Amino acid sequence: MITGQVKKDKITKKLIKRLKPQNIALIKHKDLDELSAISLLNSKVKCIINAEPTISGKFLNQGPKILANKGMPIYELDNSNFFEKINENDIIKIEKNAVFCNNQFLCNCKLIKDKDINTMEKVAKNNMENQFLNFVNNTIFYANKEKEYILEKYNLSHISTEFKNKEVLIISRGRFYNEDLNMVSKYIKYKSPILIGVDGGGDALLNIGFNPDVLIGDMDSVSDQCLKESKEILVHTYMNGNAPGLKRLKKLKIPSKLLSLPGTSEDAAIMLAYKQEASFIYLLGSHNNMIDFLEKGREGMGSTFLVRLLAGHKIIDLKGIHKLMEYTNNDYIYYH
Repeated sequence: MITGQVKKDKITKKLIKRLKPQNIALIKHKDLDELSAISLLNSKVKCIINAEPTISGKFLNQGPKILANKGMPIYELDNSNFFEKINENDIIKIEKNAVFCNNQFLCNCKLIKDKDINTMEKVAKNNMENQFLNFVNNTIFYANKEKEYILEKYNLSHISTEFKNKEVLIISRGRFYNEDLNMVSKYIKYKSPILIGVDGGGDALLNIGFNPDVLIGDMDSVSDQCLKESKEILVHTYMNGNAPGLKRLKKLKIPSKLLSLPGTSEDAAIMLAYKQEASFIYLLGSHNNMIDFLEKGREGMGSTFLVRLLAGHKIIDLKGIHKLMEYTNNDYIYYH
């Protein structure tokens, strides 16, 4: 039997901010991604209840396996409509595959076991060929549609940070971003590159003692503290003119500027560094493969493909560098 106070949200990254140890996390997250799973583990909740399939078999999402390997119980509701019937801070009890809310029976649930995950992973592997072809076709379609946007000469004169001939380190909330960032902290200290945080990547910098020189994104997964301590804030404005992060900054009365560049916020950060003539562009936690993008709910990576194609000669992707360096000693020498 598991009992605890429930915290709920349809957007998992928003829920993470409110979770405390001993809570029960109620999510509505189909095909739970790796980063969300790790964040849920770090919150030390008693268990997770998902109103959607945690692994549907559409593709090999990494979240369920990570949770299972760490012994985190994952339950799925037998009907997603019951998500709306549970209120924030209700007391939930799970007993014998039944969910009780404030001591009243609500619905049945299922504990997701290793064999369930393995079964769905086999389904996902069988779907891989079709998923790959669909992803490639989507990527090519949007790359062809958006190629002119990448080559445009954007007016970036309002950007205060000076990039020309300087090294830039861009931190996104992707696989290994915290571990890799810890590994390059000496490089940051000795070389003082321009530090760009993409949304929550800015908090990762704060956590190891560095303030972002530039913060770029929708501002939906970054803390108020990071917004206040970043030296320059650029709200990513999409090509349709939408700037979803601006409302939050106005409410907090924090100065910001608009950055109108195509693609994801990560793409925009790379484009900014490239167009402002940075010497090298180092990436941590970058999203660069099909699983990365499917876990983020994107069916292709057209803009990312184009940006990497254009700026690739300056890009050094450091994703997973901690895996390489863990076999060496702690004395590092930086040569350039």
